[in-house]
Amino acid sequence: MKLFITLLLFSLVISSGLRAQPPGAPGHKSKGPAPIMDSAYYMHESKKLNRGSWITLGIGAALFIVGDLVYKNNSTGSLNGFNAIPGTFLMILGGTSAIVSIVLFTKAANYKEKANTISLILKHEDFPRLAQLA
Repeated sequence: MKLFITLLLFSLVISSGLRAQPPGAPGHKSKGPAPIMDSAYYMHESKKLNRGSWITLGIGAALFIVGDLVYKNNSTGSLNGFNAIPGTFLMILGGTSAIVSIVLFTKAANYKEKANTISLILKHEDFPRLAQLA
């Protein structure tokens, strides 16, 4: 079993290394500069990510609570038994999902700030922060 896992990990590392291509290699798809979108696009993306992050946070909290209940009902108080594994797995999965939701909230806030900045530039208005400083 240990040999199988070692071989599996080794093959994954080798296969990922073979797929990587340097930027100048033939067949490499280079990404050009990111296109500049309008304010409505970034606001739409912000709302979509915000909704997704709330869903991810809710699912993570529910998984954590269910995992805690499963752990308390099935375990004998120690992690030695196999009865504690499903509850522990659900708690780890729920905690990870909650951490991922933080990243999504941050990305949504960045998109919202970008949309507000673009709309202020297009309206030729002063930035609120600069107006306060002046």
